[in-house]
Amino acid sequence: MCSNIARKPLLDVLEQRIDALESVRESGKDKRELVEDLDCSRSTVDRSIRELESRGLVTHSAGEYRPTTFGRLATAEYRRFEERVETMKRLRPALEWLPVEEFALDFGCLADAEVIVSTPSDPYAPANRHADVASQAETFRALLPAVGLNQLEAGRASAVEDDQRQHVVVQPDVAEQLRAKPHYAEKIREMVDTGRVDISVYDGTIPYFLGLYDETVHVGVEDDDGIPRALIETDAEEVLDWAESTFAEYERAAEGFD
Repeated sequence: MCSNIARKPLLDVLEQRIDALESVRESGKDKRELVEDLDCSRSTVDRSIRELESRGLVTHSAGEYRPTTFGRLATAEYRRFEERVETMKRLRPALEWLPVEEFALDFGCLADAEVIVSTPSDPYAPANRHADVASQAETFRALLPAVGLNQLEAGRASAVEDDQRQHVVVQPDVAEQLRAKPHYAEKIREMVDTGRVDISVYDGTIPYFLGLYDETVHVGVEDDDGIPRALIETDAEEVLDWAESTFAEYERAAEGFD
């Protein structure tokens, strides 16, 4: 039996016995206390303890079972892993379209983020959420891989009518669109004339939408047809720090927009 226990993968032991390991994590317990705490049979506790001891996760001393240093660290890392996987599961609608190799943020920072998803009944839910949050902010900064007329009109209203300060970085094809299309150019000229709007052009591809509205951060993704698919929203401090740094990096590499 001991050899069978030893052959079981460590992650399987943690998954199956994590409750027992956490039960002795804060203070040592004997088997009777473990049976009461875990609300299971004595035989189940015996099996759990044997497996945990065989892997060096708990030790027995003075009649009590306690976690080893390895056991405490393994418990913390396993719970962190569980949380990260659950976070990525919630983010899955965005991850399908996000170029993750160009996304330098640790997904663990998005544990409390809200995900707004495009649905058949509300295909523009991400765009509408962006517009709602942007209209209420005093400042708006963004990396824009694309722009639509409705989005631009909302930005014009915020800058011209609500005195919002804006700084956006666009890629070359977007800059050309803003210059060449009369309806776009007219609104851009009006915005720039306020003195509150700065536009920069990054000579390269912007891989995803990044918006900073005061202390709120949006990361948006669209499909190959340019339809918004998901928007990640958070005000977590570490995400805001990352967004500030990422925006500044693109801004430094960009040139002014005529």
